[in-house]
Amino acid sequence: MLVNSYSTRQIANFRWDPSNGVRRNKLPPGFSARGKELLQQAEILLRAVVASIRRESHRVISLTLSVGIASRSTLNGSYPRYEEFLYLNAVIDGPRSLIPFLWQTSKQQLDPLQHQASILQCLQGESDAGENGKDFHSHRILDIILDPWCASLFVHEVLGHTLEADNFLNYTKRRGKDFGDKLSEYPINVIDDPAGSCNRGGYAMDDEGTSARSVLLVAAGVLNDVLSDSVSARKLGRQSNGHGRHTGLERPILPRMGTTVLLGGHDSLDELIAGVEAGVLCIGNWGGGSQGDTFVLRPAYGRLIQQGVITNRYIRRFDLIGDKFETLSRLDGVGRDTTLFTPVFGCNKAGQDDLPVAMGAPHVRLREVGLRPF
Repeated sequence: MLVNSYSTRQIANFRWDPSNGVRRNKLPPGFSARGKELLQQAEILLRAVVASIRRESHRVISLTLSVGIASRSTLNGSYPRYEEFLYLNAVIDGPRSLIPFLWQTSKQQLDPLQHQASILQCLQGESDAGENGKDFHSHRILDIILDPWCASLFVHEVLGHTLEADNFLNYTKRRGKDFGDKLSEYPINVIDDPAGSCNRGGYAMDDEGTSARSVLLVAAGVLNDVLSDSVSARKLGRQSNGHGRHTGLERPILPRMGTTVLLGGHDSLDELIAGVEAGVLCIGNWGGGSQGDTFVLRPAYGRLIQQGVITNRYIRRFDLIGDKFETLSRLDGVGRDTTLFTPVFGCNKAGQDDLPVAMGAPHVRLREVGLRPF
């Protein structure tokens, strides 16, 4: 049974700059009553953020706050979806260039006002990095700590895509990695659980009509399972575990992630930092990708760590790049502060873009990772 989906969106934008103040675009036809309620809350949020920017003298020169509702349904009504989303774009006036900023979230029921502290904290960090940060100019190998947002994308790219069953067959097994093999000396545990999620990466039934279930991908550092649809499951001599997904009626179904999470470890952030003699705390992200067994991540910025202490020295404009399996072997610390992220913009794979997913992780420490300027 094929279960195909479609989606519709209602979006409205607020814009602010010092010359013109707060403005809102014209609402699209048929904007719902709930959408208008969200707009009222979003305007209060934006004005509070603007007041803080003026009070703290942030170098923010413009803001665009987008709020909306997305409906994703199915031809047979098996898993109708409704979600509300919020994303904020800003432009920060750096000493050498303008710096873009993006904050985003999506939930089934959103309360914009509860995100004020998170937005202001992220803006403060970006402003400090923009004002004080130095552009990264040379390729280096350093110990790093990923904050939960950056670590979540690391898990998505390095473990999630690698353990989608088609990728597992195409390149993971060719690297000599199979069920029961150790991926990390540190006893990490990674799950993908769309069935237990009511977020953007959650669903009760995949696009083949198979009930979604939680999959333990990595157990105590050992490769335990993969994400499968019916075709890839047959190749592996298994049953589909409800991860056959696609982005439209005309698209083929592929093994895809839902809600992928690295569970918390044993270390506090202070303990992770204390174990780094010279390295970088990587904060936020501007995206990433993977091709075969190579990955790349682009943190928003980094703070240098020296002799186990975070300094006020910032670096910008660098990528993390490396071999997935070699980098996993250098993972030696996982925090206890697992955080779930529900981005507005989805996952891209094989020409099927913007698939709704969620991801989560705590702080993660990695040894000897390649940093490359861009």
